[in-house]
Amino acid sequence: LKNIKILNSLLLVVYFYILRYLYIRDIYPVYEYYGFKNDYNLLHEIIAILILCITCIILSFSRTSTFIYSVAFIFTIFSLIPNAIIYIYTNTSVWILLGCLSLIVFILIIGNIRLNIKINTLKSRDQTYVLLVILFLLITPFFITFGFKPNFNIFSLGAEVYDVRLAARDVDNVFTGYTSNWLTNVILPICIILGLQMKKYALLLVSIICMIYLFTCYATKTVFLSIPMIVFFYFGNHIKKTFSLFLIILFLLFITLICFPEATDAGLFKAILLNRALFIPALLNTHYFDFFHNSPIYLSGSIFKYFIAYPYSSAPAFVIGENYFNQPGMSANNGFPGDGYMNFGIPGILIFNIIIALVFSIINSLKVSNKFFGIYFILIINFISTSIFTVFLTHGLILLLIVSIFFLKNTRNIDATY
Repeated sequence: LKNIKILNSLLLVVYFYILRYLYIRDIYPVYEYYGFKNDYNLLHEIIAILILCITCIILSFSRTSTFIYSVAFIFTIFSLIPNAIIYIYTNTSVWILLGCLSLIVFILIIGNIRLNIKINTLKSRDQTYVLLVILFLLITPFFITFGFKPNFNIFSLGAEVYDVRLAARDVDNVFTGYTSNWLTNVILPICIILGLQMKKYALLLVSIICMIYLFTCYATKTVFLSIPMIVFFYFGNHIKKTFSLFLIILFLLFITLICFPEATDAGLFKAILLNRALFIPALLNTHYFDFFHNSPIYLSGSIFKYFIAYPYSSAPAFVIGENYFNQPGMSANNGFPGDGYMNFGIPGILIFNIIIALVFSIINSLKVSNKFFGIYFILIINFISTSIFTVFLTHGLILLLIVSIFFLKNTRNIDATY
């Protein structure tokens, strides 16, 4: 295990330099209009490399559960390193990088605290029936609201995606707006995994069909891509899963580096993997830090707007979309550390990081089976790209914790590979 950790840390350095080169070669030239910059700063590079080295050392020699290590490692891949590269070429706050580092440290320390959660889980024979009832109750309003007129052109992930999203705004309502993420982030992934685990292929098929149906309703790319990720994370233990994922990402980057030398080559692939998954959340951090510098909103952009005066005419994500992308209707959502800074300044970064670490401490204490790690991978990506209150409410984190306690607690003993 220790050797794999050290190897991972060495590969992180390789990943950093490949990603940095691709940023200059592909991302900046094509997406400069988003606000990507190429203002190299030597001091920023020294700081970024120092923080990367500290992170690699901490990860290599940390004594923690494989679950907590894997969570910290994924945050390093998808958040710390992209933010480090943006920091090198942008005149922005070092607190973005320090926020990423502090989250990794908090996860490794706080996340490893075992909490004694004395709540009995549902019996295995009852779980499937309860989940099917919940699934039926939640999915039925979507058939009523959206009907069944799938546009199969959206599976190319082209321009039709945005047409479907605009159409969804016209028919969406409060109920479907909330429960769509509850279904795609929690209920359906659990049903898919239970279908695989218990060899209930009817449950597996129904769950995948429902997931695809919701994709045709909203054309959210993460919903479409989450199905293979859930299945991918079903196999192997935590370390093997994250190591395999990292190798696949490195392989794809090598392919991009060698086979697509022009910035405009493999446009869709680069748009999804490099731009959307890695660099856009990092870029948005710089925008949030710039716009809310010395003017935190103290949670007034969330459900607390009824108690605290909110200074803008639209939600924070739309404010950023209008001011930095010149698109008033664009929702530029972002997660940590920009979300924490927006609400409470620098202390907010640390406060929100502690909350995130506590969430993973609860999950780690439940001793959930390795097979369900794909669900928590989706949670990690949500924390990176979405505000913390949206993750808890709209994206279903509260529901995920409840389901984890009553359905998934102490399921780790079924893992032959753990």
